[in-house]
Amino acid sequence: MREIKFRGWSLYDEKWVYGYLTVKTTKRDLEKHYYIYSESGISGWRVDPESVGQLILAFKDGTEFYEGDIVFCIDEDEGAKAYHTLEWQGGGYPAYDLSGDHGKDINGINYYLDYGDIIVTGNRFENNRDLK
Repeated sequence: MREIKFRGWSLYDEKWVYGYLTVKTTKRDLEKHYYIYSESGISGWRVDPESVGQLILAFKDGTEFYEGDIVFCIDEDEGAKAYHTLEWQGGGYPAYDLSGDHGKDINGINYYLDYGDIIVTGNRFENNRDLK
């Protein structure tokens, strides 16, 4: 069974937290607040909603790819190299894939895992935050 897991930037601790996502609407201000809870459900952190990303892939060596990760893709057959963001495509193609045109007729993530390499170099949230 696939684990459904999320990551988000804690508004209090200013660090990444991992676990289960819950969205709560308060009666007082009718705003949505995003929380990530640990597997035990005991610990929870309020997170920046812009930072929330779902786990896309997890490997036995502990490597994890999350929605919003910036990746460096290397095509060993063609020698091509490019940066992409991992994102939900939606619409007529409901799947996670690489942002932009990756030049492949198949899912870009699968292609680079089979014929090259994908290296996580950052994420959309931290890189945008650092530029502000």
